[in-house]
Amino acid sequence: MRQNYKNVLVLRDRLREEMVALQEEMDWLVYEAYGLIADPGPTLADADLSLTREQRPFCLWAQAGRDFAEAVKLIPADWSAARRALWRSRLETIRDNEHVRRIEQPVYKRRWDEQWKVKNRWVCGEPAYDAEFLEAFAWWLSEKAEWWLEHQKNSGPVALAEWTAALWSDPRIKAAWEVAEEVRYRLDRWKALQDEDSVAEASPANATQAAFGRFFKGLVKNQSVPEDIPYAVPWDQLEKRRRVPAAVKSLRGKLNVPRERFWTTADGQFRVARFS
Repeated sequence: MRQNYKNVLVLRDRLREEMVALQEEMDWLVYEAYGLIADPGPTLADADLSLTREQRPFCLWAQAGRDFAEAVKLIPADWSAARRALWRSRLETIRDNEHVRRIEQPVYKRRWDEQWKVKNRWVCGEPAYDAEFLEAFAWWLSEKAEWWLEHQKNSGPVALAEWTAALWSDPRIKAAWEVAEEVRYRLDRWKALQDEDSVAEASPANATQAAFGRFFKGLVKNQSVPEDIPYAVPWDQLEKRRRVPAAVKSLRGKLNVPRERFWTTADGQFRVARFS
């Protein structure tokens, strides 16, 4: 599982760099199509279709403080002579062509830096991959839990302890949990580094059954509603008869729309939510 995840990241990074390179080529073809430049110059050869977002000409121009000579120095030295010449030509165009120079600014370009949200902020790179993996793991585990409840317990009810133990007996879940904890620890460390005032430290990865049980309990709780709370009834009417937990309102929203996966019974067991 761990190696498969690493392989996927390598593949995604390669495809992402290809898309960034293609985006760059399309931009310069569009400048020609709209008459902003007479000739976009040669296009990148297929062998060169790999580009990090920081290597695009407008990024080099910005990093160099709009100084042409300094921007040229930032062109990677290990590139082919043809590619280096093409980048120099594009930097010259940015310097000399006012229309292109206005467009070749981050605010007008697809920057490829909005990959995934972490703490309500768009990020890219490893933190984005980690956050995406953890969300995918939570969704996958929820699907596995619902499937087990439907097929092994006729949709429930089931006690949380029995449910947790049954899922933990699946070697695929154990393997995924080990990686998820490693990823969670790495992401938590990154988050801590972003907050200069924070003194909290990321808790180490814990791939034990007990840690899995705590995670699964929280995951299920966040997707569950007591089975005796009707949906599509205004909250103010319901609250005349009973207290409605804030978590239920948060899950269903102000219109009391059923979005939960599971229902909880009066004795604290769980069943699959069924709507009719």
